[in-house]
Amino acid sequence: MNLFKSFYFALLAIFFFSCQSLNADVYTKRSSTPYSYDNGQVYGPWQGGKDLGEISFSLSEPVIETARSSFITGLKLLHAFEYPEARAAFRNAQHLQQDHNGQDFVMAIWGELMCSYQILWFTRDFDAGDSTLARLNEAKNNATETFSTSERILITAAQKLFSNADNSRSKPPFESGSNVQLFYQYLDQQVTDNDQLESEILVFRSLAHLATRQSVRDYPLEISVINEMSALLERTELANHPGLHHYLTHASESPHLARTMPAAQKSAFWLQSLNESGKNTSSVHLSHMPTHYYFARGDWVNVYAINQSAWNKSLRRATDLRLSDSSLAFHEHLWRVYALLQAGLYDEAWSDSSDLYQRISNLQAKSGTTDADTRVMRTYLAFEQTYLMLELPQESAHLRTLSQQATSDNQMSGWGKTAFYFMKSWNALTQQQYAVAETFRNQLQQLLTDTSLHLSPMNSDAIPIMVEQLKAEELRHKQDLSGALRTVLAVESQYLNMHWDHGVPLVVKPLLEYIGELYMEMGRSGVTYQPVQASGTEPTAAVVIISEEYNRAVDYFQRELTEFFPRRRKSLQGLKEAAILANNQPVYLLAMSQLSSLNEEQIHYLMPTPSTTPTSDAAMIQSGTLWQILLLNFVALMLYLPI
Repeated sequence: MNLFKSFYFALLAIFFFSCQSLNADVYTKRSSTPYSYDNGQVYGPWQGGKDLGEISFSLSEPVIETARSSFITGLKLLHAFEYPEARAAFRNAQHLQQDHNGQDFVMAIWGELMCSYQILWFTRDFDAGDSTLARLNEAKNNATETFSTSERILITAAQKLFSNADNSRSKPPFESGSNVQLFYQYLDQQVTDNDQLESEILVFRSLAHLATRQSVRDYPLEISVINEMSALLERTELANHPGLHHYLTHASESPHLARTMPAAQKSAFWLQSLNESGKNTSSVHLSHMPTHYYFARGDWVNVYAINQSAWNKSLRRATDLRLSDSSLAFHEHLWRVYALLQAGLYDEAWSDSSDLYQRISNLQAKSGTTDADTRVMRTYLAFEQTYLMLELPQESAHLRTLSQQATSDNQMSGWGKTAFYFMKSWNALTQQQYAVAETFRNQLQQLLTDTSLHLSPMNSDAIPIMVEQLKAEELRHKQDLSGALRTVLAVESQYLNMHWDHGVPLVVKPLLEYIGELYMEMGRSGVTYQPVQASGTEPTAAVVIISEEYNRAVDYFQRELTEFFPRRRKSLQGLKEAAILANNQPVYLLAMSQLSSLNEEQIHYLMPTPSTTPTSDAAMIQSGTLWQILLLNFVALMLYLPI
């Protein structure tokens, strides 16, 4: 009987450590890289990767069907920018093949590697990438199969994307010798030299080409990419490729190209079709993507509705996969709040942003939560709070509450800190706390020299402009309007030529709009009444000499609306007022028409639902509950066994 009981205790030990392993898998793994968009998480794939379009790729490795299917799902998710789920699918493909015959699945390791360089977002995780690249090289060297030309090209291209030849990692993607340039040039040369490649090579070549753009206003390059992708979409096997439609929408996300390139609307509509006619894509990001087209057109009804749907989808995903709130779609949440502000639904925008603030507070209150768990959440909240501060009506009671919301910038991305320090400095200026404002302005300036942040080119361009805006705003508060104008006019060309990102304003107070407002204020203080007097006669009645400042304000508001942010409410309001004072009837009627349409549009707002998703530690506890009950029962049984 002692032998019998020893056997059971051995089983108990195995059972215990198995439970620990199962619990550990529930955690969403996180990258140590502070600027990783998705925090390095791994989960899913949700719903198995459903309604993601069609992709084909021939594999040379003799893998089992379940591993091949998981690889194709991972490839679709990679093209959908669902990086945590793509990682999970590629790892699952590797595990399935390992369990089958102990062999590495080389192309699945390649797919996992590609998840560590989020090429259009300029976010990279070289720590994870280096580790995965080492596994890829070892597995390829040990493989007995002969890889196809297309497979060898993809592997070599990935090696170039993660190399550090001549300090390539430190160079922005549009600069010669950067990782992205090396990646694109290699793929482009291979496509030129080979006419029998897998279509995936052509898709990745076009993606890499797009990633080398200077900004979303790099029109010649983007038009070239749009034409490339449009030609690829004519191929039968690529007509429903999720990546092509996704990337074409990115290529045309500026107001100019969204207006002038029919392919932009076509791809946006295809992406919308993934949630129509019986389809319901599992990809939150592809669900969001049509809003890049609608944002560029100033269509706030669609921007809100689509992002509301994507946000709700992320809530369902978190519930189904037992993920914490740190996994939610904050990019989509931010765009939703911004759309509500443009629609003039200020209470609703406040309600949505307050919900995110509460989710962060709830998560931080849980044991085991670190700043790393909430850094992505706090990054997006910083932008939401800044837009609220700048765009809520001055009489709004929410502004006082907003100033009392406490958040930390610890481990926040450089992108988030840009908005965070600007908000803190601007708010201090409104209270005439000039020393405090200067402290935060200096912190904003110092981001440029913080090498640990790896700022994107967009960030690096935006920060000096925002610093000068803060200096100008201080001068404005001190009644030096001429000095304020000189300060911001000095960086106007930098604003026009910066490396523009897509979507919501990175320069959180759009500069041309701000200059327009300063000219309006100058005009109000400088209007003169000049009597007209003929020689030898009494003075005529006084008339208003229209200040040139109002005409300049009209010009700046119009340029902001046309070139950067169509149908932006603050710019339209400024344009309407400036046009009245400048006696510009056509412009006034246009501004009034657009404001009226904004006010008449019906956004079907949905109140945020309280958080029901578990925190990281709660997820672990809940997932392990059944195992713990069984374990306790097992121990109880052992106590009754005879010795």
